[in-house]
Amino acid sequence: MGIQKYTIPLLDEGHDIIGLAPTGSGKTIAFAVPAMKLLLPNDDHSPSVLVLAPTRELVQQTKQVFDNLSGGVVRVCEAYGGSPRHTQARQLQYGCDVLIACPGRLKDFLDSGVVSIAKASFVVFDEADRLLDMGFQVQLDEILQYVNS
Repeated sequence: MGIQKYTIPLLDEGHDIIGLAPTGSGKTIAFAVPAMKLLLPNDDHSPSVLVLAPTRELVQQTKQVFDNLSGGVVRVCEAYGGSPRHTQARQLQYGCDVLIACPGRLKDFLDSGVVSIAKASFVVFDEADRLLDMGFQVQLDEILQYVNS
């Protein structure tokens, strides 16, 4: 069970955590399970869970985990560069419960009003060290300004 044994109870209780574990140890499950348990859909169909990840590949992998856990019941959207902007924007305009995104594309969507994360109550920085190493600090700070909680 690894990292999940420690993180899930803490996140279930509403604590903030920083988790460090090797690749393949189940870190995504460690935050996805509590996120799904605490998920409260917003009346405006904006995401209540926000996951920020450094790469498109990690966004796609994380989306797959959330889709598998929810059995398709939870609306999971993704936003990342290198893919048609209008397709992702349209998906976001239909609404989602969980948004998994790379900082650059998310910042673009926030600035242009495509999506609101004001009501996001569960925020994850997946691979936070890589987000910072890749120079996303300023964008992360700007993105957090859009979150009310």
